[in-house]
Amino acid sequence: IRGLVDDRTRLLAAIAHDLRTYLTRLRLRAEFIGDDAQREKAVRDLDEMSALIDDTLLFAQLRRAGGPAATLDLRAELETLVEVRRELGDAVVLTPGEGVRALVPALAFRRMANNLIDNAVRYGGSAELGLRTERGRAVLSVCDEGPGVPGDQLSRLGAPFERLEASRNRATGGAGLGLAIVRGLAEAQGGDLILFNRHEGGLCAEVRLPLASP
Repeated sequence: IRGLVDDRTRLLAAIAHDLRTYLTRLRLRAEFIGDDAQREKAVRDLDEMSALIDDTLLFAQLRRAGGPAATLDLRAELETLVEVRRELGDAVVLTPGEGVRALVPALAFRRMANNLIDNAVRYGGSAELGLRTERGRAVLSVCDEGPGVPGDQLSRLGAPFERLEASRNRATGGAGLGLAIVRGLAEAQGGDLILFNRHEGGLCAEVRLPLASP
């Protein structure tokens, strides 16, 4: 079974890699479209396809994504990330607390946090980040103030290419790889992803990662 899964993953990565070559050619040719409006639409579509391929490649390579684990100051990373997101106009806040250090590659942690923030802002309008320790784990929580998710559909979130909104338009949520990438990155570091609805409304996502040794 493992061999079959690995073969499928390699095939997915190879297809995505080859598609990038054709997209690059099409992106160059799109510049020769005479109609400005049609050229902008074509370029926008190609950019969305390129972003989807990037997500697919990352998903196919999750076990190697982000580099080797190292001790990372999660609060310092989140403070920097929140500052950048607020400069971009996103309603993102980080609740006060003490520093937490975990064993995780910096790039992997940033990708997980950004994907969860994107999801919260897109569907809930805002993102409230929290950081704590619990039972030997570092816990990053990202909660929104949206409508939440029906209980019988929570289990679907985080599965590859699974979305509750079916258009697969990146403006309304992409192809359904965001949470799958978070889950895969967390599991690759010995952690996990938990999703649940808040009693007061909204969806919460928690990433649990191994704490760094004192």
